Amino acid sequence: MLDKVFWGAYTRYGEPQDKTGTERARVENVLRRLEEFGAKPPQSVFDAGCNTGTYTLALALAGYDATGVDFAPGMLSAARRRAEELKVPATFGKMDLDKVFWYDDSEFDNAICTSVLHAVRRPEWVLDELRRVIKPGGLLLLTVWLDQAKHREAFPQLFAKPENEPDAGVVTRLRHAVKTLSEPQRRLHYWTPAQMRQVLESRDFEILLLAGDPLLTVVVRKK
Repeated sequence: MLDKVFWGAYTRYGEPQDKTGTERARVENVLRRLEEFGAKPPQSVFDAGCNTGTYTLALALAGYDATGVDFAPGMLSAARRRAEELKVPATFGKMDLDKVFWYDDSEFDNAICTSVLHAVRRPEWVLDELRRVIKPGGLLLLTVWLDQAKHREAFPQLFAKPENEPDAGVVTRLRHAVKTLSEPQRRLHYWTPAQMRQVLESRDFEILLLAGDPLLTVVVRKK
């Protein structure tokens, strides 16, 4: 419950971040890598942990059949609002990645999971479920932070403390209190590239790409 409250509060900060050049470059990287390794519209792409829908909407605009899920109602509301404004036929649904995925085996051609695995409680289980819901031969693209300090630099609003915000009001302080309480539940994970390779190969993925620092881009194919 605390996680949901925190990420709901974070929604107000998610959309401005999407407008930065850095975030646009990350989205373009995902689209380019999917195309590079054989994904083609109108194939389906599942966006696990879609936040405010930036990647899902970009996929839909590129012609993919895009479905995004997130467990924070505020994130999904923002995503749906943006889809309506852009007149983009993307699908959004509420789902907690730490619980059972309700999608069928091999339901999607491909899947992405961007900057999410560090925050879930059972990352290996999430990888198992992602493998299950994509078709044989389908792609899974992940972006994974390698270093918490670099992650902190990229998203300072996730780590901000009230003492660094002298004019912080009650809402800001409450948001920090919820974040502090929820972080032990989220159990942040930061893998090395070697660890990431091992966990993926143990699940019988074919590794096509594993590159980047501090944000590692991984592309694997389901055998």
